[in-house]
Amino acid sequence: MRRGARGERGQADVRARYSPDAAGAAMAERLAHLPRLGGGLSPRAAARGDGDAARIARRVRSGPVPPREPRFGRPQRFARRALLRLIKPFAAHQKMVDEDLLRYGVSAHARLDDLAGQVDVLRAQLEQGSEFMASFGSAARGRRWWSGRNDGLPAAPEEPWSHAYNDAPSRLRGTRTR
Repeated sequence: MRRGARGERGQADVRARYSPDAAGAAMAERLAHLPRLGGGLSPRAAARGDGDAARIARRVRSGPVPPREPRFGRPQRFARRALLRLIKPFAAHQKMVDEDLLRYGVSAHARLDDLAGQVDVLRAQLEQGSEFMASFGSAARGRRWWSGRNDGLPAAPEEPWSHAYNDAPSRLRGTRTR
């Protein structure tokens, strides 16, 4: 009887953890961590701030964890101290490199966030401009004003990754790849 109860509990647990509702909730949680379309941080990541950078900075500044009591006692402590003294210049240089890389990574992340924001602004301005142009009848509603312009180039095939689509550049150059 005991095995049957354990099996039933296991089945109930599996049903609860892996049901479509539970899977959907897990997917929604993971999608909440992804950045919005168009760049930028997700609201949750933006609220978190520079958590990753702060965690990495703490790790770089704290250094390695000191060892416990050495297994071989005094000779091991002496050997360790001598070895650490020998590699100290290299360790100091490595720590400076780590801090520089961290600073560069934080500044690059900030710059990427700024650029993503600028792209969002430009996208909104472009949309507003295309709606303005459409109000004069210069472009069909629902189509972007630049979509019909091809400056004398042949139109691209409608179906992407078809044979016609893949052969379009070679037809433009006048060569055949097949």
